[in-house]
Amino acid sequence: MAEGTLRDEKRRERSKFSSMNKEQKISYIKTYYLGPIVVAIAVLMFIIWFVLETVVFHKEVLLSGCTVNVRISDETKSYLTDGLLEYLGSDSKKQIVNLNSDNYVDYSKDDSAPYGEGMNGYMDQTMLFTQIAAGDFAYMILDESALLNIGESEYFGALEDVLNEDILEKYELYYDVSGRAVGINLKDTVINVDAYLVFATFTDSELAESLVRYIAKK
Repeated sequence: MAEGTLRDEKRRERSKFSSMNKEQKISYIKTYYLGPIVVAIAVLMFIIWFVLETVVFHKEVLLSGCTVNVRISDETKSYLTDGLLEYLGSDSKKQIVNLNSDNYVDYSKDDSAPYGEGMNGYMDQTMLFTQIAAGDFAYMILDESALLNIGESEYFGALEDVLNEDILEKYELYYDVSGRAVGINLKDTVINVDAYLVFATFTDSELAESLVRYIAKK
């Protein structure tokens, strides 16, 4: 009974549609079918985009870094991303090296502090810690004000745990209150900024060592 009713309804709809002129057909389609068609197309495009992003064009993040209160040039950023990837001998079609640069955390009461000029805006310190804990950044480049405020963080690994002693002997190091060496001064490296390089506790020691050897090149 239900199937017969459905067939009759379809027959009436086809008959009604065929009796319409061109303008009426266009109006009918817009009224009853345009919305579902747009939704279906949008869903299909999302599925295609998702497959492309997660399967076809997806690249593994080999190493990720972040700067805080430190300005670096576009050339330096390229050196620490594309240049580092090439130095590591990685396939640029499958892997990528990231650097989230020009972040600013305000550690002064002076809103006109010069560090804020040209930066991407204020980064909340809680969010910064959350990103480190989530594994977003394997290393960070911090100015001394940032180190003084967050240098005691449990998220920063002791350099002795990730680097060989022969490497550490070549640098001026930053020590936290417990005597751990947690930062490398970058003044005498190819990066040449008044800042310190620190590593997250989970950083792969081989990658950490490769990064330090890479920026030590003259």
